[in-house]
Amino acid sequence: MNILIELCLPFVKCGGMLCAMKSLNIDEEIKGAQRAAGVLGGRIIEPYIYVLPFRDIRLQIVRVKKEKPTPGEYPRRFAKIKQKPL
Repeated sequence: MNILIELCLPFVKCGGMLCAMKSLNIDEEIKGAQRAAGVLGGRIIEPYIYVLPFRDIRLQIVRVKKEKPTPGEYPRRFAKIKQKPL
């Protein structure tokens, strides 16, 4: 999740939101991504949980609200992000 946030959040306008479809049991992944969201000017807010119609599959939309501009050095090259995630 933190890699996804670093790749996408710099391109979201202030006041906008990054939405990522994820499975339900990712609490640790979300906790690990909160620092990345903060560094990049965002904040993870309450996820939206939903059920796919006709399938009974529960998923969640993890939402990251962009509150401040992202510092100019982001996003970094993918090799750097992968080597040392935020």
